Amino acid sequence: MHRERGAVDAPFDRYKDRTWSLASEYQWAAADNLDVVAGISYDLRDSRQGMKHEKSGDITHYANNSQNDFNWQLMTKYHFANEDTLSLSFSDRTRFPTLKERYTTSKPAYNGQTVLVNPHLNPERVQAIDVTWNGTFTRDWAYDVSVYYNRVNDAILGHTIDANTLQNRNSGRVDYTGLDLGVKGRVTEMLDLGLSYGLIHADVKQDEVGKVTDLPTHTLVAWMTFKPCETLSFTMSQEALSSAYNSSDAKQRASDFTVTNLRADYDVGRGVSVNASVNNLFNTEYAYNEGFIEQGRNFWAGIAYKF
Repeated sequence: MHRERGAVDAPFDRYKDRTWSLASEYQWAAADNLDVVAGISYDLRDSRQGMKHEKSGDITHYANNSQNDFNWQLMTKYHFANEDTLSLSFSDRTRFPTLKERYTTSKPAYNGQTVLVNPHLNPERVQAIDVTWNGTFTRDWAYDVSVYYNRVNDAILGHTIDANTLQNRNSGRVDYTGLDLGVKGRVTEMLDLGLSYGLIHADVKQDEVGKVTDLPTHTLVAWMTFKPCETLSFTMSQEALSSAYNSSDAKQRASDFTVTNLRADYDVGRGVSVNASVNNLFNTEYAYNEGFIEQGRNFWAGIAYKF
């Protein structure tokens, strides 16, 4: 359920969905070194309410958008003698449009720009294949490589209707091809390192649709954890994203950026730990959407209990 209002004394707009899922999974050790996992599910999304108070005083009640569908997936995993694994998975699944995708009027790039709601969005249907290798270089160093292909039908994308009007719409077929790489390990007893990289390419099949929005082609995350003693650790992480289109006509684009974060964790004992972090350490100005600058340097503190 989402509620919002335009002023402190204004009535609330209300949007509500209820989702039911029934799922089953079967795991089969087909051989000593081969596992097979199969799963099916039935999902029902019941649209309960879509109510908006207009500036004129009228109330708009949006049409029902209840949807349901079956999903399935199948994975095989082969275990090598050196403990490396190779897995191959197939799936055919549905993703229901969210409340935000159907009812949002947010993210205008400038005054006068309007985002139209679309309560009648159809769900996306995706057929996916994934091949993943998990391996080790040495006892202290591991890596993983994954390649995948997703064919999305009725893809939900943002459309630039004209210079002042945007709307989320079902946009035919979009193919996504991607590569994920990761490596992590221990340099010394006190120092761990990790690096992950993601590459994704979107191929829009309908020429009139334009660009897929809010999708960086390259994503890179690196981290290192220094442990001067058993109870204390310091982690520095670096996140880098390439530029991304924010409008389907390619006229709005968020620039690439790099952000650094620093975190400290201390284990008090008996399952209790405390932490403190400085996010965006160098106060970098960056945005996921053009014109919407993210937080500058900010500080956090927390406490955690592990059962």
